[in-house]
Amino acid sequence: MPQISKCQLCKHRLPDGKYSACAEVCPTGATLYGKVKDLHAEAKRRLALKPGEETQFPRGNINTHDQSSHTAKAAKYLPGNLRRERTRRNQMLKLSAVPFEKLGMPKLPEQSYAAKSETMQHTLYGNALAIPLAFLGVLTYVAKRNVKHDDDADDEKK
Repeated sequence: MPQISKCQLCKHRLPDGKYSACAEVCPTGATLYGKVKDLHAEAKRRLALKPGEETQFPRGNINTHDQSSHTAKAAKYLPGNLRRERTRRNQMLKLSAVPFEKLGMPKLPEQSYAAKSETMQHTLYGNALAIPLAFLGVLTYVAKRNVKHDDDADDEKK
C-alpha cells in the first residue's frame, strides 16, 4: 500500500555521489540541488530578472561545473515570494510567480519553530546556566524535604 512521506532529498543516493533525483531529471531547472548560499544567489538572480527576458537557467546540481542549462523566458515573480522552509535535516527554497496560498501551501509563521526553540534555549542557558541551576536547586530542596529517612519510618512504626 502506498505511503506519503516527507522528501529526504534522496539521501540514499548521496553515498554514491549522486544528488536528488528530481533535480537531476528536471528539464527546466525549476528544481535545483546545491548549497544554500548558492541557491539563495540563484533565487536573487531570478527575482532581479525582467519578466519575459530570455535567460539561462541552470539545471541539476548548481555547485558542479559540468551542469547543463535551459534557455527560457523569465517569469514575473511576485516581490517577497521567496519561501524558505527549514526542517531538521534539510532546507528548501521555493520561488513562485503564483501566490503560495493559491498553490495550496499553508502560510508560514513569521518565525520558524526551530528559531523559537533556539531563542528559548539561549534565554534559559545564556547566563552560565543560572536559571536551570536555580530551578534544580529548588527541586532538590523540595525533594529532600519530602523524603522520609529509614530511621524516621522505624520510629513511626513503634
